[in-house]
Amino acid sequence: MQIKVNGQPIGELQSSREWNTWDITIPGSLVKDGVNEIVLRWPIPAFPGLTPLNRVVDDLAERLYPEFYCPFGEIHSFVATDAVADLNPAGRVSFKQELTEVQ
Repeated sequence: MQIKVNGQPIGELQSSREWNTWDITIPGSLVKDGVNEIVLRWPIPAFPGLTPLNRVVDDLAERLYPEFYCPFGEIHSFVATDAVADLNPAGRVSFKQELTEVQ
């Protein structure tokens, strides 16, 4: 998975089928006052030909709800904090916000 902050690549993380937790430090030079854009980009998976289509047909024949789409990745929670404030818990500023868009 590739990570960009305000259009600048900051690194890649190895994704897997298992849930993972990552702590990432963004260089202060990439962060600006106001709104910052963080983009997480998963690699496009290799699609196994007609196999998924056959599964959809089988699900429909068994009156099950078919899964048409392959998930690229999921985010359970996303937390951004001010590293300077983290050094001084009395002035700590932190927030949690649901991710509304993944590109």
